[in-house]
Amino acid sequence: MRLRDLGVVGSVGDVRFDSPAQKWGVDFGWKVVELQTTNSRMDKEWFFIPAYLAMLLIMGAQWRRRRT
Repeated sequence: MRLRDLGVVGSVGDVRFDSPAQKWGVDFGWKVVELQTTNSRMDKEWFFIPAYLAMLLIMGAQWRRRRT
């Protein structure tokens, strides 16, 4: 399957015989408005844990510093 770039939207330019795209029913001239892929990144919420641990470490060091 070949895609043509038409700016914001793409268009199917060619579908080969007996390809997976033909088996899925994709046809010449269809417009592609959205593509979905799997995300290879971790969720952003996982970065809160080391940030909170660093904040607690700094707070503990400052608290000990204030007491002396």
